[in-house]
Amino acid sequence: IARFEQIGQQSLYIQGQWGSQDIGSANGILLYTSGQSLAFRSGSTGNSHITLVNGGSVGIGTNINIASRLLVSDPMAKIPSSSGWGLVVQDTNLDGVTGRGGAIAFGAKRTDGGNFNCGAVSGAKSNSTGMNENGDLVLWSSVSSSLTERMRILSGGNVGIGSTVPTSIL
Repeated sequence: IARFEQIGQQSLYIQGQWGSQDIGSANGILLYTSGQSLAFRSGSTGNSHITLVNGGSVGIGTNINIASRLLVSDPMAKIPSSSGWGLVVQDTNLDGVTGRGGAIAFGAKRTDGGNFNCGAVSGAKSNSTGMNENGDLVLWSSVSSSLTERMRILSGGNVGIGSTVPTSIL
């Protein structure tokens, strides 16, 4: 164990080769503090970019009032934006396949302790044309533990409920 301490500040510990008490039977590097939070910073301002709060919450772009499990704060985020978004979930495949895109799934636990996806929201590439930037918004729900598409808003504005190829606005 290595311990770093600045006089009057909290201690930072780096420990290797921990056992089953921390993350199962894996070995690796454990980084922890004797204080309430662990902040990752860069640059000369000292502003926290990522903050891990005692209890497991994570703040990205903020270290103030992190009451959610994950809080992403981006004061530059605007809709629409050319300067960036607060949170981006992106498929990084370069193949241009129709339907590629990022997704956020919402899950729950079964009574036996297993997990399942209750629903999801995804952004999907509208076509396979290489540099075409049209995208659809898709909503999914779970049927017998399988996610099924329920609603799609095409890049042109057509909305389909129960249809993956809507032909009208609604």
